[in-house]
Amino acid sequence: MTGLRIREPRGARDEKGIFHRYPGSVGLALLTCVYVLSFVDRKLPFILIEAIKSDLDLSDTQIGLMTGVAFTLIYAVAGIPLSIAANRFGRRRIIGCCVILWSMLTAAGGLATNFWQLALARTGVAIGEAGVVPSAHALIGAYFPEARAKALAIFSMGAPIGVLIGLALGGWINDLANWRVAMLVLGLPGIPVAIAVFLLLREPPSDCSKRPSERRSTALGDLFGCSTFRHLVAAGALFGCASGATMTFTPAFAMRSFGLSATQVGVPYGLLVGVAGACGVLLSGYLTDRLRQRDPRWGLWLICCALIISVPLHLAAWHASSFGVMMIALLIPELFQLYYAPPTFSAIQAVMPARHHAMGSAIFLLFATGVGISLGPFLTGLLSDRLAHLGAGAALGWALSALTLIKIWSAAHFAMAASRLPFDIAEREREVDGS
Repeated sequence: MTGLRIREPRGARDEKGIFHRYPGSVGLALLTCVYVLSFVDRKLPFILIEAIKSDLDLSDTQIGLMTGVAFTLIYAVAGIPLSIAANRFGRRRIIGCCVILWSMLTAAGGLATNFWQLALARTGVAIGEAGVVPSAHALIGAYFPEARAKALAIFSMGAPIGVLIGLALGGWINDLANWRVAMLVLGLPGIPVAIAVFLLLREPPSDCSKRPSERRSTALGDLFGCSTFRHLVAAGALFGCASGATMTFTPAFAMRSFGLSATQVGVPYGLLVGVAGACGVLLSGYLTDRLRQRDPRWGLWLICCALIISVPLHLAAWHASSFGVMMIALLIPELFQLYYAPPTFSAIQAVMPARHHAMGSAIFLLFATGVGISLGPFLTGLLSDRLAHLGAGAALGWALSALTLIKIWSAAHFAMAASRLPFDIAEREREVDGS
């Protein structure tokens, strides 16, 4: 991949180092690091659920609200105004400020003494993290226009790596000290990373000032007027519902069902999510860029296959007889957990003009997280509480099984998006040729 080349005075080039000669590569590395930290702080409470629940005397419904609505709904809604602010004030400034905000509030969550204080802190973390992905996607699309899916795959690797660190290190610190120390220790490293963003991240030239007539067009009308985008939004919301339930309650399910500690679950499960997720997202980016030369629909077709394959394996995991059997059953589903990201965001950028890339990502995340991931944990916790007479582990297992089936519905919308993709790409190309 070759990064963005920014023109500079000839005499200045020899005096500048790698940060200026390869702004795209440096920017991608820095944005991936930011994404790692965002998932560390986002997923950290999942391995701490049992400790937080015991310390603050919370129910599964409250846990679902805290990790679902209190976080993901705010995360999704805040992404839209922050993407607009990024276009106006600069993506580097927005990303840097957001990293500082969520890092400080993750640490502050360790000081909470009741449900509402912790929920408020997590809401602030959500606002901070909401500003990263739309701006990062727009920057990466500008840095690597010819290898967009591969670059997005590298960026998306931050998610499984962050989950690995958050679950493994968070569980270890919890067992060594307590959940409050885990939040303090893992929250603060974002501050030096934010400083690096301000100093090293370079902003590519924007096309927003070049075409006044394009600026006047309605972003939401362009986005929802595209049938591919509408189906991707629906697919993302449904997948987010099932995925959010899985990521939130899998560690708690293992601890309740098999009597394990946070470290005993967090380390192996974190490694599984991190390694399998990273391999899956890289494979997805590679296949998407390679196969789209034959047919642009291949990336979305592969998502459909991945979702269908993962359903029976997830069901087997929720009714496994031992932790080892559960981990084996989860291997392939975790490989596919983030498989959707490169093909989905690459498809959104393929059917949308550059001026809508950040907004397109923000709208997709609004539905995938605000509707899907906010509802998934809440519904799982609600079902688990209603089925409490079955026993803590069994109740949660059946609740997770119900949410898993939603993936089939999600796969149907990905398939419909694939069927419309060539037509919407052709329409986008006609608009470019006519401008």
